Amino acid sequence: MANRPLRRQLFAAALLLVAVTGSACTLLFFSFLKAHSIRSTQTSLVRQARLLQDDLLVFLETGRQQDIDQLCKKSGRLTGLRYTVILPSGDVVGDSDEEPRRMDNHGGRPEIREAMAAQSPAFSLRHSDTLQRRMLYAAIPLLGSGSPATVVGVLRCSLAFDAIDADLVALARTIIAAVLLILGMAGSLALYLSGRLSRPLSEVERMATRLAEGDFSLPGPALSPGGRPMEIAALDGALRKLAANLERRIGAMVSRHQELETVFAGMVEAVIVVGRDGRLRKLNRAAVRMLGVEEERAMGRRMLEAVRNVELQEMVAHLLGKSGEDHLEKEIVVADNEEERILQAYGGVLVDEDGETNGALIVLHDVTRLKRLENLRRDFVANVSHELKTPITTIKGFVETLLDGAAADPQTATGFLRIIEKNVDRLTAIIEDLLMLSRIERDEEGGEIEMADIELRRVLAGAMEICQPQAAAKGISLDLRCDDALPVRLNGPLIEQAVVNLVINAVKYSDPGREVVVRGGMEGTQIRIEVEDQGIGIAAQHLPRLFERFYRSDKARSRKLGGTGLGLSIVKHIVQAHHGTVSVRSIPGRGTTFTILLPGARLSPR
Repeated sequence: MANRPLRRQLFAAALLLVAVTGSACTLLFFSFLKAHSIRSTQTSLVRQARLLQDDLLVFLETGRQQDIDQLCKKSGRLTGLRYTVILPSGDVVGDSDEEPRRMDNHGGRPEIREAMAAQSPAFSLRHSDTLQRRMLYAAIPLLGSGSPATVVGVLRCSLAFDAIDADLVALARTIIAAVLLILGMAGSLALYLSGRLSRPLSEVERMATRLAEGDFSLPGPALSPGGRPMEIAALDGALRKLAANLERRIGAMVSRHQELETVFAGMVEAVIVVGRDGRLRKLNRAAVRMLGVEEERAMGRRMLEAVRNVELQEMVAHLLGKSGEDHLEKEIVVADNEEERILQAYGGVLVDEDGETNGALIVLHDVTRLKRLENLRRDFVANVSHELKTPITTIKGFVETLLDGAAADPQTATGFLRIIEKNVDRLTAIIEDLLMLSRIERDEEGGEIEMADIELRRVLAGAMEICQPQAAAKGISLDLRCDDALPVRLNGPLIEQAVVNLVINAVKYSDPGREVVVRGGMEGTQIRIEVEDQGIGIAAQHLPRLFERFYRSDKARSRKLGGTGLGLSIVKHIVQAHHGTVSVRSIPGRGTTFTILLPGARLSPR
């Protein structure tokens, strides 16, 4: 509903008050007059009935019923009232308007029953079945001369209520006319008073509007209290004081806000400001980017609604609570699409001028990469230590055995030396793989990987040639499927090494008599290389971690077959150095397929 001027509201309120009051008084007064009129008429009817009481008693005691009816009709013509005489049996013996013998029994009429039972006047206002009109009845008992006195009959005097209604309607019209006159006078007065009150308030409203628009220079002198309410003059003075205070405080706030915005703009860390009620009040660009929220939708919402991170919400609740701590440091994890980001959170309490908690400030620093590098370094050191410790321990044990006298037996010494040689070869393989992995990572980071135009079949055939002796020794056939003329641009030795690692893995984990298929070709603008075996397969839970350094899905079998645990990791880094991807799909018991996708369009044959 639209706002209305104060003058109209005051006028409407005063007019409504007068109208409601006048209507209520009219209704009450009319109700009182109606009740008073009925009571007066009832009293008059009883008096008229008393005038016939003595004559009727004489007629009833002497049995002169004909005289009773004649008396009723005569009195009715003289007074305009209706008189009816009823015996205790309910039979009518006299009536001023009707023939008694034609009238039904009146013993059941309420006023008749009450008059006989109470032996006192009784009244009733109801519809008459005989006359088909609303009637006001007054019945008096006729008591005989015996002792104790008994009711020998009832005299009922009645009057049509239409006459009373007509008087009341005329009176109501007079009262309504008077109320309307008073309402008009009150409306005029209300209009004058509302205008007198609203004018100074309008001036105050204009002053407040200028304050709201930022104009603190209020023109003109203060409103004079003479002829105006004292409260409005006091309000004018208060507004002028408010203008001076606002001008000073807003200037300080603007300066502080500019400083804060400058700090926000220069920070790379995420900054979050939370109000006392736990709702977001401020976010910088780094926070929007780091938490993946929309600033407009997040502002004004609670932390859990905007960010949906329980740890961050608990941190805010702890700072805003009554714990007494004004600083808090915590490491939290937030979801970033399907990945997780690790944030180092620093929280502090914001206080107002009175030292009361006014909110909390949270600063977030993304340490995801540092944590991942730290975890990789820790895992790498642990895995390298474990992989090197096993052959070194074996070598040391056999050397000590030889030194203790086993060297005297040539056959035993030869067996021990072969075991030592095997573990030295294992150490050499691990070190060579680590050096290769380090070299690939260095070239990848420096962007120094050399690319050349070469036929893809030539690269894949070279890898098959390297793996052929090991495959033949196990009775496994190698099948190369690639077009002869398919020139591509890549680093031949590195891709050859990646395919060798995949084929060697396929041979190791395949039973004799099986087949390993290597496919090469184009898939759109990408180079696609597949190595498919019919080996034991890999369980689904191992697939996500298969390319991690030193990770083995079957540790016992892998070590038995002589693997270093770095082959697939080398493949992954070679592919990444080419800005490609490597994936694996496997069904336990049916085989495994590794797929390499490298960017680069097929070259035209020379």
